Amino acid sequence: MDARIERIVMYVVVLGLAIAVVWLSVTIQEDEAPDGNCAGCEDGLKPRLDAIDAAIDDLGKTVANVADAVDRGLAGFGQELAGLEGRVADAVSRRLLEAGCQVTRSGGECVRNPPVTVNSRFTFLYENARLNEDGKLAPNSVGVKLAGRHLDRLRLLASAFRPCHQDGDPVRFAVTGYASSAEFRSQPDGGPLPDSEALNRETANLRARIVRDYLRNQGFEVEPPRSDLPRPYLDDALPSVGQQALNRTVFIELASAGACGLSR
Repeated sequence: MDARIERIVMYVVVLGLAIAVVWLSVTIQEDEAPDGNCAGCEDGLKPRLDAIDAAIDDLGKTVANVADAVDRGLAGFGQELAGLEGRVADAVSRRLLEAGCQVTRSGGECVRNPPVTVNSRFTFLYENARLNEDGKLAPNSVGVKLAGRHLDRLRLLASAFRPCHQDGDPVRFAVTGYASSAEFRSQPDGGPLPDSEALNRETANLRARIVRDYLRNQGFEVEPPRSDLPRPYLDDALPSVGQQALNRTVFIELASAGACGLSR
């Protein structure tokens, strides 16, 4: 039952029981004598009081039952929402596969559409990297490890391309990491470290390696890393915080869409 309908039913039941209780109370008052003494209290009043108690008990039980029904309805709604992201990704991948070929009515032959060039690049932005408590860069360092937003996008990406990854026709990615020109600083004095440029290169490589490992663990192919690449944006000549943030990134490029590719 819809939650809105259940609430309406609950209101109607509560209103009906409330009217019954008021009616019983008025009936009792009408039986009172002018001097305030109850006429036939033991024979008339006690049954009515028992009826009021019973009505109140019924009201409590009804409210509890309706509340349980609402809870069950909401729980079912939550279960319907669970896994929605995965179902959307599956639907997208099916559409990609269907777009790759048109089946003729006669022989069921797969007729490929004209090649289409698609440049797919997924960008992951990072916060400024920091050394850990040991004064070193590590896969779990701030600004190096995968944040929650990165993991959410990677899961969705893997879910969407998994049906496209087939034997002899794999999905293949190219992953490149970058870092800004911002200097690493020592603690606690905050002075710049002389090996900041080397630390930035290490940061870029670590960021890319973590993403590559994730995609490989999902079964996809990943191209070998490319090294000594220039930063995608110029930030050392204009060392503003916003400008440097553009280079704290990992690019995931789709080298091959596998069975979903239109240009095979």
